[in-house]
Amino acid sequence: MNVKWYYRQSEVPDSVYQHLVQDRNNENDSGRELVITDPIVKSRELFISDYVDTYHAAALRGKCNIAHFSDIFAAREFKARMDTFFYILGYNPETRRLNSTQGEIRVGPSHQVSYMICKAVLSSAKFQLDVKSSHKLGQVADKVFWL
Repeated sequence: MNVKWYYRQSEVPDSVYQHLVQDRNNENDSGRELVITDPIVKSRELFISDYVDTYHAAALRGKCNIAHFSDIFAAREFKARMDTFFYILGYNPETRRLNSTQGEIRVGPSHQVSYMICKAVLSSAKFQLDVKSSHKLGQVADKVFWL
């Protein structure tokens, strides 16, 4: 049976976790309340990793449920129950870093795409009557070329 690795807060280095707490406190100053102020909910947060181990089913002690939330504000929906946890971020033990599990959208001139200038050149072509196709005599096709 394949088992995904998750890390508890106590298994993440204290310096790494303190940066997360500081970031969340900064977000909390924006006027939105954080759900992590509740100590019971706080103890239920895990950090997912990319590691997977394979175990025989007899070696497992039990099963738990883990919910994924996109951000700390979405985690307000979490209800602390027995054997129920949640995660928002991932943890890589090799680099000792927390990372987002979602794709990121970066804003700013250095992260924006440069578009090519498109000039449309129209060419008209009349089709001959073709029994095998549905083209009718006089139908016009437009083609666009990149310059």
